[in-house]
Amino acid sequence: MDCNISSTSWPANGELEGIKPPTGFSSPCRSVSYQEKGFATLLILLLFTTFSAFGLEAYLKAQTENRMAKREAQSRQAVYIAEGGLEWAKSELIKDPLFTGGKQTIGEETVIINVTVGEGGYWVTSDTQVGLARRKIRVFLSPDTLNQNRWVMSQYQEIYQ
Repeated sequence: MDCNISSTSWPANGELEGIKPPTGFSSPCRSVSYQEKGFATLLILLLFTTFSAFGLEAYLKAQTENRMAKREAQSRQAVYIAEGGLEWAKSELIKDPLFTGGKQTIGEETVIINVTVGEGGYWVTSDTQVGLARRKIRVFLSPDTLNQNRWVMSQYQEIYQ
């Protein structure tokens, strides 16, 4: 609808060629005030800010969950590698009862084994670190009385530092 009525002139009595405008008539071409334009801009800005805040919160929660999952995976991996180091120490002690430990690479990680002689067996400490997760496991191994090629683990403790 064309709202340009500059070419049409209204007579002083409000009639246009004998037609009277209805009472309570409001033009569809009324001008929008600056206050109404500002309100719409403010409303759009508030909605944009709200949705941006929700999006940022969801992103931060997802990042936190990812970090927690990664650290949990590293922690489990460190425990498994430390236990793998214990198994390596068991096999070395079967071959050489004077074995005192050393370093062993398991996968891409290194495990440090320390073996000390105890009363009736050996104290074996296995220490490794994967990412930020460090695990240290200490066990007491004694020879199996029925099978000399096996070990009995009588104590198992994870040492936290």
